[in-house]
Amino acid sequence: MDRRMVLGLAAALAVGLVFGGGLRTRADDKAGDAGKCAKCCADCMDHCAKGAKHCGHCLAEGKKDHLKCLNLCVDCMKSCARAEQCCSGKADAKAFEHCAKICEDCAAECDKLKDDAHMKDVAKACRDCAKMCREMMK
Repeated sequence: MDRRMVLGLAAALAVGLVFGGGLRTRADDKAGDAGKCAKCCADCMDHCAKGAKHCGHCLAEGKKDHLKCLNLCVDCMKSCARAEQCCSGKADAKAFEHCAKICEDCAAECDKLKDDAHMKDVAKACRDCAKMCREMMK
């Protein structure tokens, strides 16, 4: 390998690091966290919307144990919508704290419906969102 080839490879490596994202900054990490947070909140809202619809059908069938879960799914969707806005905008620790608390409550209530696989999925999404909100508070 001659000297020109070594210099060319070194230059290519330097350009790749600078322009290819190899050198990450704190701002890059924050932007990545905001994107993950927004996606997690949106996923939780989607699961809770489906959970609320499912609970509504169960209530119509006379399964009254789904009432509290339905209400918490609706509250969770509202809370996640506010937290999702905070993910990419001005961070609001109170919004994240509230969202984490509501998500944990919703997950706990969904877990009480042990024989309902649909609500187990909702509970997992809520726990994931609560964890993400707690991370965003740091």
